[in-house]
Amino acid sequence: MGAMRFFYLKGAGPLHGKIFYREDEYAIDFVCSSSEQLNLKAGTQGCISLLAHSLQLETSVETGALLYPWGFFPLVNVVDGSVEPPKAICGEVRVEFSGVQLVQGVSYEIPGTRDWTVIRDSGSGWVYIGPERFVSENQVFVEFASGSIIGVVEMGVSCLFIRLELTS
Repeated sequence: MGAMRFFYLKGAGPLHGKIFYREDEYAIDFVCSSSEQLNLKAGTQGCISLLAHSLQLETSVETGALLYPWGFFPLVNVVDGSVEPPKAICGEVRVEFSGVQLVQGVSYEIPGTRDWTVIRDSGSGWVYIGPERFVSENQVFVEFASGSIIGVVEMGVSCLFIRLELTS
């Protein structure tokens, strides 16, 4: 597969909604507050999923904009610990692919994320998905959807923070 490059746009607000964790399904569900905002960000050419660890990031084929996290994401055998998300700017994160024809409905793995660590803070609801050792230098943290922060460094993804509301 060709190169995947990430960049961010200041000023564009995050997609508004809530992230729910459905414990009985081991799944994350993003409920958007505005279908109009979602349609504007998603465009008309459908979506793909980017995989970070096993978390799916819904992404517009038309614009490359990351929309929201979702999907099967079992929070079993994860590290329980304190998770403090970094200060983030509100904005939009986009991905560009070179040498790849995107196909609606297909998942593409973000290189280097398969072996990331998952740390869950049961008290705050925050979950960290990233390298075992978190380093905040030389990166920009962007809240691209409510409760969804991504670290962007050197046109790549460095980590994710998501805040979950539990449902059964």
